[in-house]
Amino acid sequence: MIVVFNLTSAVFALICLALPVQAALRPAKPMKNYEAFSFLFCAAAAITQLMSIRAQARLEDWAALADTAGMTASLAVYLFTLMALLNVLAIRRVRAAKSEQN
Repeated sequence: MIVVFNLTSAVFALICLALPVQAALRPAKPMKNYEAFSFLFCAAAAITQLMSIRAQARLEDWAALADTAGMTASLAVYLFTLMALLNVLAIRRVRAAKSEQN
């Protein structure tokens, strides 16, 4: 079950980062609410990691928790920071494309 949580979290993280990248690469066709969806997928990735930690605690796999807790916390911070930066860049690019059209 822990593997499913980790794979799901990785997929959510990739979607979270892909949405603003796609919006930035295609500013002429902006997606509606991609920022909100990107944030939701980032939150979903963090929640599935918490569920993985909970599953490890229920199995009393303390060694695995000790090995992975620090990296999980660091990756969550990096994911959120990268998601926020990509969204800011995409928003700027979409706004610049809109102002050029007007």
